[in-house]
Amino acid sequence: MQSMWAGTLAFGPTEIPVRLAPATRPRELAFRQTHVADGGRIAVRRGCTACGAEVSYADVAKAYQRPDGALVPLTDEDLASLPLEASHRIDVRSFTSPGTIDPLLISRSYFLSPDARSHNPGHTDTSSLTSAFSPASTPAPHAYAIFREALARTGQTAIATITLRQREAQAAVWPRGHTLVLQTLLTPDEITAPPPTGEISAPLPSDAGPAAPLPAAAPADAELTALADRITALTRDFDPATHHDRYRDQLEALIRARYP
Repeated sequence: MQSMWAGTLAFGPTEIPVRLAPATRPRELAFRQTHVADGGRIAVRRGCTACGAEVSYADVAKAYQRPDGALVPLTDEDLASLPLEASHRIDVRSFTSPGTIDPLLISRSYFLSPDARSHNPGHTDTSSLTSAFSPASTPAPHAYAIFREALARTGQTAIATITLRQREAQAAVWPRGHTLVLQTLLTPDEITAPPPTGEISAPLPSDAGPAAPLPAAAPADAELTALADRITALTRDFDPATHHDRYRDQLEALIRARYP
């Protein structure tokens, strides 16, 4: 698995070398834009609005646009020099029960693995985890295993901060089998408010008819009992492997039929 970030998982004086790799991958079928007249592929070219020249990716830079429209150039070196970006640390701040984290806050998921290739094994200080191991001699994989097992045994999730993708984000770190998972979290102001009672804020197609208002009156006990009984009858352990993307199957079948 290709890692995308290397740094340390820091908990007090403990610094465990770790690597980060994406835990998910998209499986959508990719479409290409084509010209209706002749079937040719549509090419998107980068053009400079100042001189009109086509610009290669190697010549593309970043800039922040101020409210007055002026651009402030920023190089990759500028961004990498920021203290938080350069620290490459996952700082554990506290621990919490997994049930206290609102699922809406979860943004991206990553696997967090020990970095046995770290050239700084002296940072693997486990003195705050256990006194049974020497901080100077405990290898990264073993210190990692102690931290993972401690989370599994206590049933807690670590709340940390990490600077990734040009932002400092909170993250939840929890054990999954033999590894750790890190999930970056959105901030509360990134979650939109639900529609108020009696309103549906999402726009509907013009031919969908008027939106039905949410009922203001409480449902009858008989209605609740009937639905609760149905919910109980269909309750089982969640197994994501039982889901199969039938739309993807139909789309692939359409493509094969069109071009066998």
